[in-house]
Order: sequence, then structure tokens, then C-alpha cells
Amino acid sequence: MPKKIAVLGAGATGLAAGWRLSKKGCIVTVIDQLPRVGGLAGGVLLNGNIYEYGPHAFHTTDEEILNDIKEIAKGDLIKFNRTITIKFLDSYFKYPLAISDVLLKLPTITVIKAFFSLLWNMIKGYVSSGDYKNSEEVLVQNYGYVLYKI
Repeated sequence: MPKKIAVLGAGATGLAAGWRLSKKGCIVTVIDQLPRVGGLAGGVLLNGNIYEYGPHAFHTTDEEILNDIKEIAKGDLIKFNRTITIKFLDSYFKYPLAISDVLLKLPTITVIKAFFSLLWNMIKGYVSSGDYKNSEEVLVQNYGYVLYKI
């Protein structure tokens, strides 16, 4: 007898989970508090223009997932190069953070503090087990406390 599974949320993740589970033979019910699917990956049509609910750039390194999305989208995907920048201290920084931006755009004293903070956290990372309790610990480990606080 197939498993019956309820998926809470009809956004991109909930729909993908429901679809994958149904392909494995499960009986899936997707439940959402809104009367539409898509979560933030959608928009509303007003006066011939589509206004998006929120950000929905999609990226993956998993070829199987990418092929599933292409199958669902039927050619509606728009490929683009990510050019996200963040304005900070009157300069624009690439996201994710690039070392060249840190070295060239931050004040020298901040760069020095950031370097030693990163070095210290790298040394601690070699000694510790790597079991992180939260995302703050992961970010501090990868960027150092100075850059994390910035």
C-alpha cells in the first residue's frame, strides 16, 4: 500500500517535494494557506504587467534537479549571470563576498583585523570537531568574526 504524505507549503520546495514523492509512488497532498501555488515564485497580473511576489532566482549544481525544473518550466526559464552587489561604506561589494573587494574597498585597519580574525577561526576549525550549532557559527568559521559582524 502506498504511503500517504502531506506536504505543508505549496511554494517551490513544497511542490518539488510533492512531485518527487509522487514519482516514488506516494499519495501526496500539498497544503498551503494561500489559494494559489508557487510561494514567492510567482506574481500577479495587473494592467498587462506581471509584478513578482518576491525573489525567485533558481540555481543548482544537481543535474537531475535542473532537468526536472526544465521539464516543468517547458522553456520559460531565463538564464542570467548573477550580478548581485551590496552597497556598504559607499562602495559596492560582490555577493558572495570576494577577497578582492575586502582588500581594496575596506579600510586598511579593518582588513588587518579581518585577516587575523579569519586566521584565528581557521586555526580553531582545524582543532575543533566542526559540529556547528547554527548558521552564525558557520559564517564566523568561514569569514572570521570581523567580517561576520560587518
